[in-house]
Amino acid sequence: MRMRHKIGLLLLTSTAMITPVAAQNAAQQAAKDLLQAADKAIGASNVKSVIAIATGWMGYPGQQFAQGDLPRSDLKSYTVTTDYATKSRKREYVRVQGNQPIRGGGAGFPVQGEQRFTEVVNGNIAWNVNAQDSALPVRHRITRSSA
Repeated sequence: MRMRHKIGLLLLTSTAMITPVAAQNAAQQAAKDLLQAADKAIGASNVKSVIAIATGWMGYPGQQFAQGDLPRSDLKSYTVTTDYATKSRKREYVRVQGNQPIRGGGAGFPVQGEQRFTEVVNGNIAWNVNAQDSALPVRHRITRSSA
């Protein structure tokens, strides 16, 4: 009799553990089906490149004051072009001091006139292009850990 209770308890416990997993798998499948339907409807898998154009302001972490906001400058233009096939991205922007309060110091603060920036990433190499359109030395080498 005691063995029957142990086997019954074991079966009850295993059933209690399997039921939530089955429900979770059904929910995961439903979510997967929904995302695939949305992808098919809007053609997201067929996107080869994206261009984003904006204006606004840019803050600069690392120069935080005890009180107040980060130093900022206005973005007269901002364009990011991403090409998924070539694994590349180009970011171009023009910053001006604009209506932002002058805070901090260091390289480029306060902004004098218009400052143009071009930053490029291709694969795992990134660099800046200076005002004369010549590449500056590699600024970053992007490494990805293989998990």
